[in-house]
Amino acid sequence: MAKANWRSSILVALFVLGMAATLRAAAADEDIPPLHTKEKMQTIFISLMDIMVAPVPYISSIPINRPFTAIGFAVRGRTSPDAEVLAEFARHAMEVRLEELGVSQQIHITSSVDPISPGWPPTGTPYCDMLSVTFSFNAAAHDVDGRSVFVIAADMIARQPASEEVAAGEWQCMKDTSAPDGMMQVGPRVAVVGQGELAAMHQSQALILSFIDSMIVPRIVRTNKTATETFRSWARDGN
Repeated sequence: MAKANWRSSILVALFVLGMAATLRAAAADEDIPPLHTKEKMQTIFISLMDIMVAPVPYISSIPINRPFTAIGFAVRGRTSPDAEVLAEFARHAMEVRLEELGVSQQIHITSSVDPISPGWPPTGTPYCDMLSVTFSFNAAAHDVDGRSVFVIAADMIARQPASEEVAAGEWQCMKDTSAPDGMMQVGPRVAVVGQGELAAMHQSQALILSFIDSMIVPRIVRTNKTATETFRSWARDGN
């Protein structure tokens, strides 16, 4: 309860500063802007610098150089069918990003998965090579200066099974089954919308895309040689 109250206070405080920009973002949410733009490149550069030279700005025990060949998405905190709509959006957005990076044949997307649910990881997926991503949503209505607004907060939690690097770039599952899995938690990230389920859905999708572009894409660029070269070629183009 204390955590929820803390979040609510921050969300309401951000309303005045963020309302206009948020409404514009919600209206354009259906689009997935390409990575090869100055704005997106800057986001990736900043994330890569955070990974390489600065203390990580999130809770993480996943080695920064640990690659993965499969990724799955799940959504909590939203009722069906909204949760599945958002999970499908995450899959689609990730497919677009993998195509752009030239690694769609090297990293595949599984059906929605949640590490706390039975059946994880999916059948046929290499256990150690699976990155499972769950987006958790919290939403609440608030009255600000006599106006009712809807505040959305989202967290991203990623999980990768415990593994060890036995040679440069070569990883294998930890034989000790008691070894803790790698975890990464980012958030909360905040969105404020007026009224309407469509606006709330659009803004929730925008939050998911922001996590993918700032947290997952840089990890792929860092750990996958093809993606690294693709990204470098964009940088050489001067964009």
